[in-house]
Amino acid sequence: MSLRSLVKFAHEEISDQPHERREDLTHFPEDQQQLDERLSPEDSDLMAQPPPVPDWILNPESEIVSIDGASPRVFTEGPFDNPIAPTGNPAPGPDTLAYYLPYHFYCDGIWGIYLKATGILELAAELKVAPITHGDDDAIQPALISLFEHELFHCLTEQAATRAEVVVRTSVYHCYFFDRYARFHEEAVANASAHHKISKTYPACVAQLEAWMKSQGRGYQDFTRYAGRFLGKGRLKCSNHIIRFVPPRTSLPSRLPSEFLFRKSGAANVPTYLVLDAKIAGHLLRPFPKHGGVLVKVHSREHPPPHIHVEMPPGNEVTRCEWPSLEPVKGDPQLSHKDQGRLRGYLQKFGGEICEKLRSVYQNPHLPMPSL
Repeated sequence: MSLRSLVKFAHEEISDQPHERREDLTHFPEDQQQLDERLSPEDSDLMAQPPPVPDWILNPESEIVSIDGASPRVFTEGPFDNPIAPTGNPAPGPDTLAYYLPYHFYCDGIWGIYLKATGILELAAELKVAPITHGDDDAIQPALISLFEHELFHCLTEQAATRAEVVVRTSVYHCYFFDRYARFHEEAVANASAHHKISKTYPACVAQLEAWMKSQGRGYQDFTRYAGRFLGKGRLKCSNHIIRFVPPRTSLPSRLPSEFLFRKSGAANVPTYLVLDAKIAGHLLRPFPKHGGVLVKVHSREHPPPHIHVEMPPGNEVTRCEWPSLEPVKGDPQLSHKDQGRLRGYLQKFGGEICEKLRSVYQNPHLPMPSL
């Protein structure tokens, strides 16, 4: 089943009505009595309320921007007004710098991965062991990917639990989510998953990443048990934890390969948001929607001349184009005739929104639209 199908099943067949308003995020729909009834006596004393939704998501002054997963070039290339220094030992853990809101508890438009912009920069400073002073610092991308991969594993585990629910036609994830042992293990494997990704893509950062993970609390610091070739073992144990909450005499065995529950799980279509506070909002490349294999980003601070960043496909920046001429910024490559047509098609759909943003950024209410 696709992620969309799993989410629809959870919303319509399993969960209570997911919350519609962001201000409701501190409330969970299933009460303690319902959970106690679903747990065996030996598990009931392990109940622990999940940590509250971070204030930085609920803060009305924070701006929440949809992004494309672990999107490269989230920040502008300019210098920061104030350097982001390492926070000290112990540094905040991943679920302080980012967060995952499960679809079993929250509606479409709310559930998903939330990455705190300052959290990305704080982790980048930990990996670099030095302040981050510039938006294109080499440590930013591995920090972003580390947090994204950790939170993504939480989503993959929820998908695995939903597959079990599809088979047994009853709630599984709710009880799994509130179980302390299952959660400690999931955090360990989530860290191991991030470690695995960084080991392959940014090996120079691994030592500092490990030092950061080892400074975290119970569960998180156990990532070493499932690092590298033992990641599959960690997934299997997650499966076993999920199966603990399947009702007796149902069609799922007590032991099963993790491939069944975790199969074909990935980052595609997982809603991902960047949360900005006022002090960092000016350093973001603002993404507009993907369409036709094109994505455009715009500076959120004055950086003349007015221009857009063009990615084809999304995630791969090919050039910057001045606005409204759409000619490449000096030193950037010219788009091919075919790609120029694709960009103009994109601007026919989103050009008005992009122009309004540019007018605001460059404080020029008369900045014209390109000739399309």
